[in-house]
Amino acid sequence: MPTRPMLRPERAVAACPEPPLYARVNLVLTNASNPAVMELELIEPELWLRFHPPAAMQMTDVQANLISI
Repeated sequence: MPTRPMLRPERAVAACPEPPLYARVNLVLTNASNPAVMELELIEPELWLRFHPPAAMQMTDVQANLISI
């Protein structure tokens, strides 16, 4: 039985209608040792922005620009 081709992280993120501001793709190996997407995370509540305040302002500016479109 042929194995299903792996859904590469780039393809998973590219399937979004709009490019995400943040994305993380977790991969695991199946019992047959094939890589598989375990989690596609597009929202991260803890980006550690408190450690670099300018990054928080940059994220806010990008989000504000998206809302005003």
